[in-house]
Formats: sequence, structure tokens, C-alpha cells
Amino acid sequence: MRDITRDGIVAASATYRKATNVVAQRLKVKADHTEFPKEDFLRHVGLIEPKSRARAMKFYDLGVRRGVKKATDWFADGTIKYQDHNVVAPATLTVKSKIKFSGSKWQPHRVKIKTEDIGFQ
Repeated sequence: MRDITRDGIVAASATYRKATNVVAQRLKVKADHTEFPKEDFLRHVGLIEPKSRARAMKFYDLGVRRGVKKATDWFADGTIKYQDHNVVAPATLTVKSKIKFSGSKWQPHRVKIKTEDIGFQ
């Protein structure tokens, strides 16, 4: 006779291990399995928020660097000028870039910025 409780525990453990593997794969970390599959899963799920925050900060920093570079380029080519103790710019600036989401192709992306929204008059 089979022990239904034992089979259920084995099935639950296998499910936790599979779920842990998926979470680890998506977070791009090594799946760390111990003899406690539920705890392994909860430990890996606990990495989601810090990893997401770190990734968001990485992209934020990248955006700041690109923004500073673009502003410098605009000063260099005369799009933005320093004149009579004021910064002078056109009413609208356009930033062109390319974006790519996981599983998709690179696509052109434009952001139009009203200079009054960033402190110009």
C-alpha cells in the first residue's frame, strides 16, 4: 500500500524545487537547493525585490549618464546656449534612442521634452 502523505510531500518538494529553479533562472542566480525545498524557494523569492531595485538603479544611472551626455552634445552643437547669464533652448527638445525588451527586436524610441517642464522659460 502506498503512503499518500509521503507521495504528497514528495510532489510538493519537487514543485518547490522546480519553482526555485524558475525564480533563480529569471533572476540570473544559481539555484541553491538544500534539504528544505520550501525554505529554498522562500529564500530565492526574497531576492526578487533587491534584484529588481538594483536593476532599476542600474537603468536610472544609465539614463542619467546618457542625459548628461546629450545635454553636453546640445551645448556643443549650439542647440542649447548660455547667453546673458541665461540658458537658452528651443521650446521642445527631442531625444532619440533605441530600446529592446526581452524577446523583441531593437526599436526606435523618441522622447519629446518641453523645455518649460525642465525649468526653462
